[in-house]
Amino acid sequence: MTFYQELQLNQAGSKNYIASFKNPKEKLKHIGIYLFKIIITIVFCILFITLFSMLFGGDNSLAGLAVLLSIMAFRFSDFGIHTSHAICCVFMVFGILAVGPKISKNI
Repeated sequence: MTFYQELQLNQAGSKNYIASFKNPKEKLKHIGIYLFKIIITIVFCILFITLFSMLFGGDNSLAGLAVLLSIMAFRFSDFGIHTSHAICCVFMVFGILAVGPKISKNI
C-alpha cells in the first residue's frame, strides 16, 4: 500500500492495517503515518478557521467552525442528489452563513 493510499484509510481501516504488522519497526512506521494524517487534519482545521475569520471577520469565526464541521461530517454522505447540484447547494448555504451576519450587522 502506498503512502497516499494509507492516508485515505478511515480510522478503523488504519487501525486494522497497523495491527496486521508483526514487526515492531513496521508497526511504528505505520503508526507514524497515521499520526501524520491526524496532524494534517488538525493543521487544515486551524488554517481554515483562521482564514475564514480573516476574510469574514472575527465575529464570524463560529460560522466558519460550522462550515468546517459540515464539510467534515457530510463529505462521505449520500443525499441522493447529483454531485454538481450538491456543490452549488453547499456554496449557497456557506455563502449565506458567511455573508449573512455581516449584512445583518449593517441593517
